[in-house]
Amino acid sequence: MTITPLQLAFYKGSGGKNGAIQFSPQLPHYYCARMECKEKDWNSLFPPECPKCGDKMKSREGALFVEIASTRGVNDYDWTSKIRMALNQQDLGKILVMLESGKEGEELKITHDPGAAGPNKGKVYKIMTISSPKGLTAGVFISVTMRDAALDTPITHRVPLSRDETRVLSTCIRSFIPKALNW
Repeated sequence: MTITPLQLAFYKGSGGKNGAIQFSPQLPHYYCARMECKEKDWNSLFPPECPKCGDKMKSREGALFVEIASTRGVNDYDWTSKIRMALNQQDLGKILVMLESGKEGEELKITHDPGAAGPNKGKVYKIMTISSPKGLTAGVFISVTMRDAALDTPITHRVPLSRDETRVLSTCIRSFIPKALNW
């Protein structure tokens, strides 16, 4: 039996501005590479055979999924235009450095192109920016921008995190990295 980790969320819409950000860990697992199959195995220690097609399953390391949305009004979040981004261990390491030692005016940018390995390269890309304009004692701003070639304008959502919220996020990321690698 696998216990799914709980989501960490920060809601900043009580004044009708800013937005909400959610962090959802996905544990490592095995998956069938056939498009029509989509079987997953969360419990095996070694690559199993797919129960549907018999192919040997492939491994996937864990990831931290981020979902961010703006508000439409007081405590009303526009999840229909949310941006979702998967962060790997390298991304999480960069974020930890920023959250734990960021200086005033420092900024971290993480860019992802979901179609980079195929024919959709460059059509959609996402940029997560973490900045601490007044230093970590005042917290950080996290924003995610998605640029889509099919849309006229990019979509951006921004959420501020206080110093204590930054510490909670840092602690959760630090504890998740070994689980994401099944260590």
